[in-house]
Amino acid sequence: MFSESSRLVYSSVMPEIDKKTIFEFGLSGEVLMENAGRGCVRVLEENIDIFKKKIVIVCGPGNNGGDGFVIGRYLFKKALDLKIVFLSSSKKLPEDALLNYQRAKKLGIEIIEESTSLTKEIQDIIANSDIVIDSIFGTGLKSAPKGVFGETIDFINNSNKYLMAVDLPSGIEGDTGRYLKKAIKANISATFGFAKPAHYIEPGKKNRGKLFVIDIGIPFIVSDKFEENINILTKKYIKTLFKKREPSSHKGSFGHLGIIGGSASKPGAALLCSKAAHRSGAGLVTLCTPFDCDLGSSFNETMKFPVSSENGEFSEQSRNEIKEFVKDKTAIAVGPGMGKGKGAKKIIEFLLKNTRIPILIDADGLNLLSENKELLNYLDKRVILTPHPREMSRISEVSTEEILNDQIKSAKEFAQKYKCTLILKTSSSIIAFPNGKIKINTTGNPGLAAGGSGDVLSGICGAFLANGMSPQAAAEAGVFIHGYSADIISLEKGPFGYLPLETADNLPHIFKELC
Repeated sequence: MFSESSRLVYSSVMPEIDKKTIFEFGLSGEVLMENAGRGCVRVLEENIDIFKKKIVIVCGPGNNGGDGFVIGRYLFKKALDLKIVFLSSSKKLPEDALLNYQRAKKLGIEIIEESTSLTKEIQDIIANSDIVIDSIFGTGLKSAPKGVFGETIDFINNSNKYLMAVDLPSGIEGDTGRYLKKAIKANISATFGFAKPAHYIEPGKKNRGKLFVIDIGIPFIVSDKFEENINILTKKYIKTLFKKREPSSHKGSFGHLGIIGGSASKPGAALLCSKAAHRSGAGLVTLCTPFDCDLGSSFNETMKFPVSSENGEFSEQSRNEIKEFVKDKTAIAVGPGMGKGKGAKKIIEFLLKNTRIPILIDADGLNLLSENKELLNYLDKRVILTPHPREMSRISEVSTEEILNDQIKSAKEFAQKYKCTLILKTSSSIIAFPNGKIKINTTGNPGLAAGGSGDVLSGICGAFLANGMSPQAAAEAGVFIHGYSADIISLEKGPFGYLPLETADNLPHIFKELC
């Protein structure tokens, strides 16, 4: 009944899948709607005791409203206290939705309909209910809800009732997860066939509550024709990326990561990166920093490679010394705390133009790319970039607002243009690949919103690169495991206040579970 697929489908594509199912496979829209409505009732029953509860279903003018009428029929058969508020006219309903509206009427379900404003009657019905089912728009909304729809959404959100969203909370854009000014804030959501991007990207993720994906009978022979190459990261998938370590292994078996970073004013970023790399199983880690970057006595397991410095940062001369540094490295992580001086720019330029080593570029390395955009032309499939939205805005020359409004599009277009792997770091990080594929992370929490977290992520991904993972796999595993480690700490210690170093130190416990 419920699907565990990691695949996502754009809400704009789902109607085409439905059409193919109906016209090529012969499964009627009426049957699909029946399966959807019946599945929603099962989800509701499994999450809250509906016995003796007052339930109101708020239906809109499309097929999402039709799903609501089916739900109403099944709940009515259970002799529950049920009402339907229909914020439209039956004249506007599509064929299958109209059929189920008529069936609900014949059963004798009380339907308050053709409401062009939020009347006191509707307010009282919602206020006196225990459970509200949002079947207003689902994934079909393209613009901000107005009039009676917007008023009703506001009233429902302020009613403090248990809310279930059908397909997607009304007011959320299905392909991007963004608010269309106002949106239902549900306790649970039941979607059909496949989850949509909005279920995993904020603020849609926050508004959907606990998510259930209902198998409504769409055959793979149909849905596979619409492969969008977008998936969520799951623990089951991440486990497949790791090989068992043989008893005969030695430090040379797991790669040598070179980290280029740190400066007199920011030595901690490079140190955090190196600690995370060790905790992620790198065989060897060597940290290249300017001579006058004081690393203290921390992290004695990390080898040091000091180079020429100027004013506490990498000097232009350090570029020539980097040539020696990279000779025996299997991967490079560059950027954490390195500054943006001329020497740092020369290093980035050398790495991109004169080496073929897998490279991860983060932090100041990204800022250098944004200030020297000709270097973007030297990116390729061996490179991972890890920008947060502001850094992404600087390197892509797209506003931060535009990036956040469509994170998938922004990441995908950049990765395809420059043929690199890009991790767009948000609350649900987007990983985009040169071939157009997209992965959305499902781990992590607000406790990661602290300086140093990005340096830990770079160390994790860098270690995986050094160990021989492809840039794509290193990005996937790194982002998921970083967030998962933070989730475990959050359960033990609380939602925030733990340190990035604790996230790194917790990694062996995560590998015990995953590897």
